[in-house]
This record gives sequence, structure tokens and C-alpha cells, in this order.
Amino acid sequence: MDWDLESIESHRLVLRRRGTFARDPSKIEVLVSDAGPDAATVRLNGEDPWGIGPWDRRNLRGQINSLRNAVEVAARRSPKQA
Repeated sequence: MDWDLESIESHRLVLRRRGTFARDPSKIEVLVSDAGPDAATVRLNGEDPWGIGPWDRRNLRGQINSLRNAVEVAARRSPKQA
């Protein structure tokens, strides 16, 4: 994916879209919270302040869906902790 990790906190990651010659303001915020002893909730928030029209919205939504799929695959491969 063409996203760089901008910041990392204990329950929050911010990814910024990699730009070619200018900084792209698009970002995806990944929030992780406890949902129980063996579960976590992952919330993805996308933002494209320069986005204009349906193409930009679909593009950002597609990027969020790709990230969501990667998280789901990683969660299925993760070993269960006893």
C-alpha cells in the first residue's frame, strides 16, 4: 500500500498517503480498543480533505477496505493466547 506510518501511540496509528511531489493530506487513522479478554475492536477512519467528487471517495474507501482485509488476515493468522 502507498501509505506511510506517520505516528504511533498505544492504541492509535496514523497513516498518511505517500505523495509523489507534494504531501498528500489523505490519512487513515487506526484505533484499537479492548473488547474483552481475548478480543479487540479495530476502527478505521479515513480522511481526504482535498478529495473532490465520487472518484476520490471511492479511492479512499478502497484503500480503507484493503487495510481492513489485511487486518482481518493478520488476526486469523495470529496464534491464540492461553
